[in-house]
Amino acid sequence: METETNRGRYFVTSRLPWVVAGGMLVIYLITINRWLTPASLMNVAKLNGWDWRPAFFRPALLLVTYPFGWLPSGMIPLALNLFSAVCGALSLGLLARSVALLPHDRTHEQRQREQSEFAFLTIRSAWIPPVMAALVCGLQMTFWENAIDATGEMFDLLLFAYVIRCLLEYRISREDSWLTRFALVYGIGMAENWALIGFFPACLAALVWIKGLSFFNGRFLIRTALFGLLGFSLILLLPVVNSIFYRGETTFLKSLEFLFTSNKVALFHAFPRSLLVLLSLTSLLPIFLMSIRWASYFGDTSPLGIFIATFSFHIVHFLFLVACIWMAMDSPLSPRMQDSRVSFLTLYYLGALSVGYFMGYFLLIFSPKIAKSRQRINPLVQWIHRSVTAFIWVLFVAVPLVLVAKNLPQLERTKSVSASFEKYSAEVQASLPDHPAIILSDDSFRLLYVQAGLHRAGYDHGNLYIDTFSFSFDPLYSRYLAKKYPQYDLTKIATNNPALLPGYYNVVLCLNSLQQTHELYYLQPSFGFFSEEFSRQPLGVIYQLTHYPSDQWNMPLPTEEQIQKNQAFWKQAANEVFPALTNAIATPRKSADPNLWQRFLASAHLTNRKEAYAFTAAAYYSRAINYWGVELQKCGKLEEARTCFEQALQLNPANISAKVNQEFNLELRGGHKLALHMVKDVEDQFGQHSSWDQILNTDGPFDDPSFRLHLGTTLTRQGNVRQAAQEISRVSELMPTNAVPVVRLAQLFVYIPNSGHHVAPSFPINQCYSNAVTTTDRALELEPDNTYALAIKSMALMEMEDFKASVPVLDQWLHVQTNNPYALLRRAIANLQLNQLDSAQLDYQKIAELYTNTYQAYYGLGEIAYRRKDTPGAVKNYSLYLSYAPTNTPEFTNVQARLNELKSGAH
Repeated sequence: METETNRGRYFVTSRLPWVVAGGMLVIYLITINRWLTPASLMNVAKLNGWDWRPAFFRPALLLVTYPFGWLPSGMIPLALNLFSAVCGALSLGLLARSVALLPHDRTHEQRQREQSEFAFLTIRSAWIPPVMAALVCGLQMTFWENAIDATGEMFDLLLFAYVIRCLLEYRISREDSWLTRFALVYGIGMAENWALIGFFPACLAALVWIKGLSFFNGRFLIRTALFGLLGFSLILLLPVVNSIFYRGETTFLKSLEFLFTSNKVALFHAFPRSLLVLLSLTSLLPIFLMSIRWASYFGDTSPLGIFIATFSFHIVHFLFLVACIWMAMDSPLSPRMQDSRVSFLTLYYLGALSVGYFMGYFLLIFSPKIAKSRQRINPLVQWIHRSVTAFIWVLFVAVPLVLVAKNLPQLERTKSVSASFEKYSAEVQASLPDHPAIILSDDSFRLLYVQAGLHRAGYDHGNLYIDTFSFSFDPLYSRYLAKKYPQYDLTKIATNNPALLPGYYNVVLCLNSLQQTHELYYLQPSFGFFSEEFSRQPLGVIYQLTHYPSDQWNMPLPTEEQIQKNQAFWKQAANEVFPALTNAIATPRKSADPNLWQRFLASAHLTNRKEAYAFTAAAYYSRAINYWGVELQKCGKLEEARTCFEQALQLNPANISAKVNQEFNLELRGGHKLALHMVKDVEDQFGQHSSWDQILNTDGPFDDPSFRLHLGTTLTRQGNVRQAAQEISRVSELMPTNAVPVVRLAQLFVYIPNSGHHVAPSFPINQCYSNAVTTTDRALELEPDNTYALAIKSMALMEMEDFKASVPVLDQWLHVQTNNPYALLRRAIANLQLNQLDSAQLDYQKIAELYTNTYQAYYGLGEIAYRRKDTPGAVKNYSLYLSYAPTNTPEFTNVQARLNELKSGAH
């Protein structure tokens, strides 16, 4: 009769896991994401054919989800999310089944109370541990969010869960088919996810432990190894595919080498060992504990010794139970709070498996009756048993409720972050025309999200989406665009060969051709080479690019109509988008009078991890509204600009540009006198940012004159000279009585023609010297004896070959600095060009006297003697020139030839 009862309970337990899986699936379907999320973007992009890069990882997932690519693009995200939910529910079903199969004969007391053939629980409450394990795992935040989102993590976990189930099923049935499936699926799992490679030693040890000495049977080892290798051979799939479809770019061996190198880095270098040891305390260590079948006694058979040993086991099991539950609630020591890059679902799964075992341990040990024992139980012992059992029941009810109460609001906040990305895509859509356009971005993630949103809304119109960085330097990406968008005929527009021209220059040539028939839009206020050729017109969160006229240097200010439209947009965004983002990134404030729930969370040290993608979305808006604030400030709308900078800092408190702009806006509104600061004082404020490029790309532009002036220098070095001129011009506008920015601008103008940089195709390089003259005239009005301005003006005039106008400028320079060699040399050259030989000779002789090895002076004196037909003088000075001048110049060669001519008497 007892055997039939046990079999009946086992029968119920074997059906229970799938009931649990169905129940959790319902929860996931209720809370599932209906659309794309930041975490699922790349998987959706691959199936839609938007990701041009070769795939190297997760071959099994790509195979299983490949049919989803046949669906309309708008249905793919939801279909993938449903697939993830099903995988999550099946994993929980396997977890419940695995808990039901765990042996409860590890300790002496367990063996006394559970004497069934396979030692799985047969008590009336045997259903509690599987259900509890599934609830603890399924309602854990990381598991829950991956179950309703197509991250691909759930499929990997399903493989891991099935592997564990195979081992436990074999323990009962002893059918080798379970181990065959174990080897095959584990091989697939290792090809799919590097984590299973890391678990291989532990799984091999578990297999040896369960199989016993029969493990070393040669036939079994060969069969198991062959099926394992068969599964692992899936790792070759993507290298083969890449070698076929990306021929010329990668080979099979290169793909395989990259794959193994990446897995090696992930296994041995991605995480510190101290972190792995910490995480194993609530995952691997409890599994190790429950795998050992402890002896009945440890040498001491006295009642006290037995009591101490038994009590110690209870304490250890209780501590592990509490620790595993605490980990599932995302304690400070949980995987979720340690590293946001990896989900660590396998560790949570093992922790939940341990929770199920420890729950079963206490339900069994403290059950009301002891099997085959007629001894009367002491009332105190009976009370203890009932108390412990009641405590387990309380945990069974309370822990899932706490998990739901803690995680469901956070899940809603995560969804609100995803909604902000959807809103961002909708705002981009609202600013785009109703006909095909070119959409550019140097942020591939943002570009893909916008592309997905436009496809979903049916608003694509055949747009061309360009990742500017990849298009500049990766020929593979250029071929991808040419194939995917044949209507734009990209193959005939640009070669994209960096060996011929710099990559960005090549893209500008391409965009110049495209903008003749299509409008160009940028998804962020970009800085760099594209902004040398195109000016930006703000349209909310995007920017229409318009080609600079050939004679235009500065970007036009927004018109009053544009200001009104953009202000209306940002007002709406402040009401509809900003609150959700600021709430998601804000650090929760401690309440002065916390309620019971808040006190519980604080006492248990349970906190929610901030949503990483919330910071991404907030940074998008922060950078854009900071840019708009600068535009308003340039238009003299200081109060409106102040609001923009404040909102930018609310969205991203680490926005250095907005912080600097806010402080500068306060100075402007207060009418304070502006001053320039040293470079070190400026760059010391960069904080975590390492360069100007990084801070501009994450935070947006500066309007403080000190920052603009130093940024102009940086842009000049990078060859972005039009933007450098704009930065310095703004400084001059802000500080009209300061000659420094005016001189710096003039210096830039004379630098450009001789810099060697590939300036933008339409850059007005022919205006540089005339602009330098005009600019230095402004500087000299402020400071008539400014030697820098006089030097730059004289150089510009001489480059324009206006030698007559340069002489008075040089006279003034030498009036301030009497023996300046550069001024003397330039005046000598100018007079020589004007054929004022006496004046030129005086300057050349003075230079030769002051600086005896100045070969330019001897060249000039030689030329003067040559023109006067003074052969001895010409020979003497040309000879001195050859003694000091560099030999690898055309001038040296010409002088040498002339000297030979003079010596031969031909002159």
